[in-house]
Amino acid sequence: MDRRWATGRSRAPRRLPSGKIEFQVKKLLVALVAVAALGVVARLRFLSTRDSLSAQRETVSHCWGTVETALRDHAELLPALAGKVNLTPKLQVQTQLTIAAARAVLDQPAGPQEKIQAYSQLTREAARLLLAADQDSRMQADKDFLLLKEQLTDTDNRVLVARRKYNEALERYNASLSVFPHNLVAALSGFSRNDAYFKTAPDERASSKE
Repeated sequence: MDRRWATGRSRAPRRLPSGKIEFQVKKLLVALVAVAALGVVARLRFLSTRDSLSAQRETVSHCWGTVETALRDHAELLPALAGKVNLTPKLQVQTQLTIAAARAVLDQPAGPQEKIQAYSQLTREAARLLLAADQDSRMQADKDFLLLKEQLTDTDNRVLVARRKYNEALERYNASLSVFPHNLVAALSGFSRNDAYFKTAPDERASSKE
Protein backbone atom coordinates (compact mmCIF):
# COMPACT_ATOMS: atom_id res chain seq x y z
CA MET A 1 0.00 0.00 0.00
CA ASP A 2 1.13 3.50 -0.73
CA ARG A 3 2.68 4.93 2.41
CA ARG A 4 0.92 8.27 1.95
CA TRP A 5 -2.43 6.55 2.27
CA ALA A 6 -1.23 4.68 5.30
CA THR A 7 -0.12 7.73 7.23
CA GLY A 8 -2.67 10.18 5.89
CA ARG A 9 -2.32 13.08 3.57
CA SER A 10 0.98 15.06 3.74
CA ARG A 11 0.64 18.52 5.26
CA ALA A 12 0.97 21.54 2.91
CA PRO A 13 3.43 24.32 3.95
CA ARG A 14 1.85 26.99 6.07
CA ARG A 15 1.34 30.26 4.26
CA LEU A 16 1.15 33.75 5.77
CA PRO A 17 -2.03 35.68 5.19
CA SER A 18 -1.77 37.92 2.14
CA GLY A 19 -2.58 41.01 4.20
CA LYS A 20 0.35 40.41 6.54
CA ILE A 21 2.75 39.92 3.62
CA GLU A 22 1.65 43.20 2.06
CA PHE A 23 2.17 44.97 5.38
CA GLN A 24 5.74 43.66 5.74
CA VAL A 25 6.54 44.64 2.15
CA LYS A 26 5.25 48.14 2.78
CA LYS A 27 7.39 48.40 5.93
CA LEU A 28 10.45 47.37 3.95
CA LEU A 29 9.72 49.87 1.18
CA VAL A 30 9.20 52.67 3.71
CA ALA A 31 12.52 51.81 5.37
CA LEU A 32 14.32 51.80 2.00
CA VAL A 33 12.76 55.14 1.03
CA ALA A 34 13.72 56.64 4.40
CA VAL A 35 17.33 55.46 4.05
CA ALA A 36 17.51 56.81 0.49
CA ALA A 37 16.02 60.14 1.60
CA LEU A 38 18.53 60.44 4.44
CA GLY A 39 21.34 59.70 1.98
CA VAL A 40 20.11 62.42 -0.38
CA VAL A 41 19.77 64.93 2.46
CA ALA A 42 23.22 64.07 3.79
CA ARG A 43 24.79 64.46 0.35
CA LEU A 44 23.03 67.78 -0.25
CA ARG A 45 24.18 69.01 3.17
CA PHE A 46 27.72 67.88 2.40
CA LEU A 47 27.78 69.66 -0.96
CA SER A 48 26.21 72.80 0.50
CA THR A 49 28.76 72.92 3.32
CA ARG A 50 31.66 72.28 0.95
CA ASP A 51 30.45 75.07 -1.36
CA SER A 52 30.16 77.39 1.63
CA LEU A 53 33.74 76.68 2.72
CA SER A 54 34.97 77.09 -0.84
CA ALA A 55 33.21 80.46 -1.13
CA GLN A 56 34.69 81.63 2.18
CA ARG A 57 38.18 80.56 1.12
CA GLU A 58 37.71 82.39 -2.17
CA THR A 59 36.65 85.51 -0.26
CA VAL A 60 39.86 85.30 1.78
CA SER A 61 41.89 85.09 -1.46
CA HIS A 62 40.03 88.04 -2.95
CA CYS A 63 40.55 90.16 0.17
CA TRP A 64 44.24 89.29 0.19
CA GLY A 65 44.48 90.38 -3.45
CA THR A 66 43.11 93.78 -2.43
CA VAL A 67 45.71 93.95 0.34
CA GLU A 68 48.52 93.13 -2.11
CA THR A 69 47.42 95.90 -4.46
CA ALA A 70 47.42 98.44 -1.63
CA LEU A 71 50.84 97.25 -0.45
CA ARG A 72 52.37 97.63 -3.92
CA ASP A 73 50.84 101.09 -4.36
CA HIS A 74 52.34 102.12 -1.04
CA ALA A 75 55.75 100.69 -1.95
CA GLU A 76 55.87 102.55 -5.27
CA LEU A 77 55.90 105.88 -3.43
CA LEU A 78 58.91 105.11 -1.25
CA PRO A 79 61.71 105.58 -3.84
CA ALA A 80 60.41 109.06 -4.67
CA LEU A 81 60.20 109.93 -0.97
CA ALA A 82 63.73 108.67 -0.38
CA GLY A 83 64.94 110.83 -3.25
CA LYS A 84 63.34 113.93 -1.75
CA VAL A 85 64.75 113.68 1.76
CA ASN A 86 68.30 114.79 2.46
CA LEU A 87 70.25 111.91 3.98
CA THR A 88 73.90 111.10 4.40
CA PRO A 89 75.30 109.12 1.44
CA LYS A 90 75.69 105.98 3.55
CA LEU A 91 72.16 106.21 4.94
CA GLN A 92 70.80 107.01 1.49
CA VAL A 93 72.30 103.83 0.03
CA GLN A 94 71.11 101.74 2.96
CA THR A 95 67.57 103.12 2.65
CA GLN A 96 67.43 102.51 -1.08
CA LEU A 97 68.62 98.92 -0.66
CA THR A 98 66.04 98.23 2.04
CA ILE A 99 63.24 99.70 -0.06
CA ALA A 100 64.34 97.78 -3.16
CA ALA A 101 64.50 94.47 -1.26
CA ALA A 102 61.06 94.97 0.27
CA ARG A 103 59.53 95.94 -3.07
CA ALA A 104 61.02 92.82 -4.67
CA VAL A 105 59.20 90.66 -2.12
CA LEU A 106 55.92 92.46 -2.80
CA ASP A 107 56.30 92.01 -6.56
CA GLN A 108 57.06 88.30 -6.45
CA PRO A 109 54.64 85.43 -5.68
CA ALA A 110 55.60 85.18 -2.01
CA GLY A 111 53.33 84.14 0.84
CA PRO A 112 51.27 86.56 2.93
CA GLN A 113 53.66 86.49 5.90
CA GLU A 114 56.66 87.43 3.74
CA LYS A 115 54.75 90.32 2.17
CA ILE A 116 53.45 91.52 5.53
CA GLN A 117 57.02 91.57 6.83
CA ALA A 118 58.17 93.48 3.73
CA TYR A 119 55.42 96.06 4.30
CA SER A 120 56.54 96.46 7.92
CA GLN A 121 60.05 97.24 6.71
CA LEU A 122 58.69 99.83 4.29
CA THR A 123 56.58 101.52 6.95
CA ARG A 124 59.64 101.81 9.21
CA GLU A 125 61.64 103.36 6.37
CA ALA A 126 58.79 105.73 5.53
CA ALA A 127 58.49 106.82 9.17
CA ARG A 128 62.24 107.51 9.32
CA LEU A 129 62.15 109.48 6.07
CA LEU A 130 59.17 111.55 7.15
CA LEU A 131 60.83 112.29 10.48
CA ALA A 132 63.93 113.54 8.67
CA ALA A 133 61.75 115.61 6.34
CA ASP A 134 59.91 117.22 9.24
CA GLN A 135 63.24 118.45 10.59
CA ASP A 136 63.99 120.19 7.29
CA SER A 137 62.01 123.42 7.02
CA ARG A 138 62.49 123.56 3.26
CA MET A 139 60.51 120.35 2.79
CA GLN A 140 57.41 121.94 4.27
CA ALA A 141 57.26 124.30 1.29
CA ASP A 142 58.01 121.59 -1.30
CA LYS A 143 54.77 120.87 -3.16
CA ASP A 144 56.05 117.56 -4.54
CA PHE A 145 56.96 116.38 -1.05
CA LEU A 146 53.59 117.44 0.36
CA LEU A 147 51.83 115.58 -2.44
CA LEU A 148 53.92 112.47 -1.73
CA LYS A 149 53.08 112.74 1.95
CA GLU A 150 49.38 112.97 1.14
CA GLN A 151 49.59 109.97 -1.20
CA LEU A 152 51.38 107.95 1.47
CA THR A 153 48.61 108.74 3.95
CA ASP A 154 46.02 107.67 1.40
CA THR A 155 47.74 104.36 0.65
CA ASP A 156 48.25 103.70 4.37
CA ASN A 157 44.51 104.14 4.91
CA ARG A 158 43.78 101.80 2.02
CA VAL A 159 46.08 99.20 3.55
CA LEU A 160 44.32 99.54 6.92
CA VAL A 161 40.86 99.04 5.38
CA ALA A 162 42.00 96.13 3.19
CA ARG A 163 43.79 94.52 6.13
CA ARG A 164 40.71 94.73 8.34
CA LYS A 165 38.47 93.13 5.69
CA TYR A 166 41.06 90.42 5.03
CA ASN A 167 41.42 89.57 8.73
CA GLU A 168 37.63 89.47 9.15
CA ALA A 169 37.22 87.13 6.16
CA LEU A 170 40.01 84.92 7.49
CA GLU A 171 38.44 84.83 10.94
CA ARG A 172 35.05 83.80 9.52
CA TYR A 173 36.66 81.03 7.47
CA ASN A 174 38.65 79.66 10.41
CA ALA A 175 35.62 79.85 12.68
CA SER A 176 33.59 77.79 10.20
CA LEU A 177 36.24 75.07 10.22
CA SER A 178 35.84 74.58 13.97
CA VAL A 179 32.11 73.72 14.04
CA PHE A 180 30.15 70.66 12.92
CA PRO A 181 29.50 69.67 10.15
CA HIS A 182 32.01 72.06 8.57
CA ASN A 183 34.95 70.45 10.39
CA LEU A 184 33.98 67.00 9.07
CA VAL A 185 33.48 68.26 5.52
CA ALA A 186 36.77 70.17 5.73
CA ALA A 187 38.65 67.02 6.74
CA LEU A 188 37.12 65.06 3.86
CA SER A 189 37.54 67.83 1.27
CA GLY A 190 41.03 69.14 2.02
CA PHE A 191 40.17 72.46 3.68
CA SER A 192 42.64 73.55 6.37
CA ARG A 193 43.01 76.40 8.83
CA ASN A 194 44.78 79.55 7.63
CA ASP A 195 46.58 81.60 10.29
CA ALA A 196 48.21 84.17 7.98
CA TYR A 197 46.63 87.10 9.81
CA PHE A 198 47.79 90.61 9.00
CA LYS A 199 48.54 91.72 12.56
CA THR A 200 48.78 95.33 13.60
CA ALA A 201 52.12 96.47 14.97
CA PRO A 202 52.04 98.19 18.40
CA ASP A 203 53.30 101.48 16.96
CA GLU A 204 50.59 101.42 14.30
CA ARG A 205 47.87 100.79 16.92
CA ALA A 206 49.16 103.69 18.95
CA SER A 207 49.22 106.05 15.98
CA SER A 208 45.71 105.03 14.91
CA LYS A 209 44.33 106.11 18.31
CA GLU A 210 45.76 109.59 18.07
